[in-house]
Amino acid sequence: MTKLTRKVFAMLLAVTLMLLSVSTAATATSLFPISGDEIISGNYNELGIRSVVSTYFNQREAFILGTSETIENVNPGVLTDEIAHKDEILASGAEWLGSDITINSAVCYESHAEAVVTEEVLFMVDGENQIETIIHTLQLGQRDDGMILVVCDGYLESTTGFKSCSYVSPDISIVEIMGSASEGCVDCFIDVALDEEGYVEGYDNVTHYGNVPGVPWCASFVSWCAREADISTSVIPVVSGPTEIYTFCDDRDRYYARSSGYIPQPGDIYFGTEDGVSISHCGIVYAVDSEHVYTIDGNWSNTVQLRTMSLNCSYIYGYGSPIFAVTGHYYSVYLYVNEAQHIVKCSHCSTSKTEMHRYILDSITGREKCKGCGTYK
Repeated sequence: MTKLTRKVFAMLLAVTLMLLSVSTAATATSLFPISGDEIISGNYNELGIRSVVSTYFNQREAFILGTSETIENVNPGVLTDEIAHKDEILASGAEWLGSDITINSAVCYESHAEAVVTEEVLFMVDGENQIETIIHTLQLGQRDDGMILVVCDGYLESTTGFKSCSYVSPDISIVEIMGSASEGCVDCFIDVALDEEGYVEGYDNVTHYGNVPGVPWCASFVSWCAREADISTSVIPVVSGPTEIYTFCDDRDRYYARSSGYIPQPGDIYFGTEDGVSISHCGIVYAVDSEHVYTIDGNWSNTVQLRTMSLNCSYIYGYGSPIFAVTGHYYSVYLYVNEAQHIVKCSHCSTSKTEMHRYILDSITGREKCKGCGTYK
């Protein structure tokens, strides 16, 4: 398009979106007030997050329109995603003319921030103007130097058919995992973790997971679940930070980068990254399908929370895959006893098995007593 024509469309977009904003301004203001609460440090607060989000969308627009060669202060995966987005726009035959945004919400937590943004995009399709409304779900993080980064941006653009690597359809529901009967403690590990869903930290990060007060507790949660499931420390260590679990797995050749194409398995430990370089978080994989990984995370929004991510999400750094075969279920709940045998159940999951009595001499009574269930012969 000529510069004059582009200016005409830019003016059209501005007028159209101005009319839309006038009709929705009152609602947006009343539903999503700026509180300025939860100031963590410096500009890491609601107002600071809104500023970063606005800057991101301005730079993203310039990048798509070709007036800028990069997008600053983002996880490298976000830039890679927008390069693919530009290619998809070109392949679709539509022309992306510009956009305007409304920041619906911005919330800060100690480990990350979340924002929901409505974007109105003006396209030219087959010589006609067309506006599409797109919902973005963004995650942001803060580096050690205080810089706030856009970690991932999940959205679907129907006009061009582009789906960002971090997009998860709102129709995707959290899957429910039932305990299986496989030998090994992976089921126990997952069941213990899922039973903690909804746990909320106390003041100054205080939890019952053994972490030091004031210290993030995502890794302490993973270690605590392993201990509760009677998993050996040679399989999952007792640590306080996600980088320690990563090093433990990497040293044993049990770490797989997301970029390697590795498909995670239930019981794996995933690692999150804010900047694409360093690890800032970890959680437990409890299910996987063809497009998504389902996790249970400690210290996510200050709680133990179920999450769903695209397998290609730019936030995912990689996976540690413990070797669970070296230990088994913790059989301690006796369900049924007869003269020849008893049925025993794992104390952490639904797995059960039948055992013969293992009699030993009871020195107190002088009678033979089952070592497991305590039944006398």
